[in-house]
Amino acid sequence: MSYVELPGAKVPVRMWADPATVEEGALQQLRDVAALPWIEGLAVMPDVHYGRGATVGSYIVKGLGNAASFNSASHGAGRRMSRIAAKRRFTAKDLAERTQGVECRRDSGAVDEIPSAYKPIEQVIDQQRDLVEVVAKLKQAVCVKG
Repeated sequence: MSYVELPGAKVPVRMWADPATVEEGALQQLRDVAALPWIEGLAVMPDVHYGRGATVGSYIVKGLGNAASFNSASHGAGRRMSRIAAKRRFTAKDLAERTQGVECRRDSGAVDEIPSAYKPIEQVIDQQRDLVEVVAKLKQAVCVKG
């Protein structure tokens, strides 16, 4: 599948997805990110979806164009356990302890988003230094789970 460019963005937003099949919130989020002054372009995966926050922090990175990885890099830390496993292992109390300083839900319905269910984001970034240049590290302040 080849890419299409998202219309209405300040810089090229190359999508390996049909924009007609992507929710409007995700398309607007892409346009908003493309408008940031340090963004030179975006590449969007086929499973693009509206992002609602992260309990583990985020990085803004710039791809280095490594052909051996198809000019790609990971788009998140990745889970170290499934949502079901996280709900079995952790409690709302665990979630509250691990998300101090972050405005987020702390009830049993959000336990699957506990930071402990994800790989350490710093380790993931370190493992792809040949793929990306770190532009900024963002500390989470709010995490919204539907």
